[in-house]
Amino acid sequence: MRRDFETDVNRIQNRINVIRQRLAAVRKQVDTSDGKPTESQSDVRRSGAAERIPVIYIVDDEPSVGDVFSIVLKRAGYDPRKFTDPLAALAGFEQAEIKPEVVIADFSMPGMNGLELLRRCKALQPRLRTMSVSGNLREEDIHGIGFRPDRILPKPCDLSALASTVEALLETKT
Repeated sequence: MRRDFETDVNRIQNRINVIRQRLAAVRKQVDTSDGKPTESQSDVRRSGAAERIPVIYIVDDEPSVGDVFSIVLKRAGYDPRKFTDPLAALAGFEQAEIKPEVVIADFSMPGMNGLELLRRCKALQPRLRTMSVSGNLREEDIHGIGFRPDRILPKPCDLSALASTVEALLETKT
């Protein structure tokens, strides 16, 4: 168990180092003595090489679950946003200028279940990637709502599986 944790920590630290290197390269291109964009800066903007950090929504009515998921995803180089209320998450999604690239939701929550939240968010942003992390999601729940998330992880889940699943979702074309 300790070895798995150490492996996870090393993998996350490696990802952070890659992000730091990318950021340093972009900063180097942005620095100019006269304040005007250089040719390389224009190239970076045109090529999209200056990637923004992916925003990930985490929706779970258990604050401690959201806290742990947020720490794991932040260490993996993402910008996690936590919600304990699915209705507040939906309102935040609708109002956000920068929409998340992935929404992770628990299934059983008061006010609205996670699948309904994911379905509504996906209807607003069809390219959105969705994930349900739940200990009690059943196939009949999926059929009843008529929406299947892109990924389903059991709860409790392996935290390295959480980070690697988010990474895999972001690499998929939608």
